[in-house]
Amino acid sequence: MAPRSQAYARLVTQCPDPGLLDYFAAHRLFGVLPREALESIAAQTISRTYARGHNVYTTGDPTTYVYVIRSGLVAMMELDERSTERVLITYSADDVSGSMCATLGMAHSCTATAILDSEILHIPKRMFDSYYEQYPKLGLRVLQEVSQIVQRSRRTIMRLTLTPVPARVASFLLDETDPKHSGAPGHSGIELTLSHQDLALLLGTTRESVTRVLDRLSRDGVIAVSRRSIEVLQPDRLRQLINA
Repeated sequence: MAPRSQAYARLVTQCPDPGLLDYFAAHRLFGVLPREALESIAAQTISRTYARGHNVYTTGDPTTYVYVIRSGLVAMMELDERSTERVLITYSADDVSGSMCATLGMAHSCTATAILDSEILHIPKRMFDSYYEQYPKLGLRVLQEVSQIVQRSRRTIMRLTLTPVPARVASFLLDETDPKHSGAPGHSGIELTLSHQDLALLLGTTRESVTRVLDRLSRDGVIAVSRRSIEVLQPDRLRQLINA
């Protein structure tokens, strides 16, 4: 993964994207707003892509935008007592980051890093604050979103601190398995877009540990690994690892 010491963003949309209006209208958070508000947001939103390994923002940065992950994967991380990066939660497509910091006027309390190349929409804080105060339904959606994020983060921390590495890998494989890619009944496959190092970061372990677990699962016939994909052959065996 590229160094994270310097944030990098490549501007990919310098003018309003006509597709943003429909995107926001269908979004679980912003869909409650009237059309004129959505038009204003779409007109002032900036879309940027972040290369994998680069920061969207860092701990202590002032909150100037609310971020919507349109595609990719972003990890919220902080340093533990040993100055080791730990993942608190991951954000994927349609997740929103920074809404509570924006409304409370807080600086960012963690670092957001792109784990995959990610397209992220930047909504100006002042605009978000205005609509948050003007439309109670948006405020309610923000509270619901924050509540779900807190629950997800708690589950992530519990899993990474109390669960053995094989169970973490098994849980990841089951969570990420997409039934649309199934090749046969009882079989399911996923595209492996993350490196073993990326998986180790997300699962709170080492690359060597991830590799050993995947190799063992492959030898035991639980999964089949090709160059860029993993096929889950025995999902029940993975569930046994989680519940062991």
